[in-house]
Amino acid sequence: MGRPINYHARALLTDASAFERKLDVPVLIWKGAHEPGPAAPQPTTSSGHDELRPQGGETLVFELRKRANKNNPFSMGVTIGRVEANDIQIDDTSVSRFHAYFLSTGDGWQVVDADSKNGSWLDGLKLEGSKKTRLNPTARLRFGDVEMTFMAPAVFLKHLRESMAS
Repeated sequence: MGRPINYHARALLTDASAFERKLDVPVLIWKGAHEPGPAAPQPTTSSGHDELRPQGGETLVFELRKRANKNNPFSMGVTIGRVEANDIQIDDTSVSRFHAYFLSTGDGWQVVDADSKNGSWLDGLKLEGSKKTRLNPTARLRFGDVEMTFMAPAVFLKHLRESMAS
């Protein structure tokens, strides 16, 4: 599940060295669209409450971390999909129940589409089902209709510091 980017910014401001030590895996960033009409209720960040989808312009951050979850039988990588058994749950009907997964290798990270119904894309190119594809330190990903940005830990840290400075 994701946490608002403000949660990470507050952790960085509170204790930068502890935050940097804890940031040992890449992240996926999902920025919500600004919705017209009345402002959507904003989730609280003081409790660190996890969210499944961004609300009205909010940005959620998902760590690529295997969750201690007995319901996820897939032990090879970090899974992403619509159902709760995934390590990263995405609340969107265009995302398959088990959509894709990420693998950590000695020389970086790879993404694999799990033969999803609506497909996965990397930097605008459709991924072939069940084929491992190497990720750069920053990449644009799309799962069904959900667009996300992959960032290696150092790239995310730099992005977070720049967004706090502006």
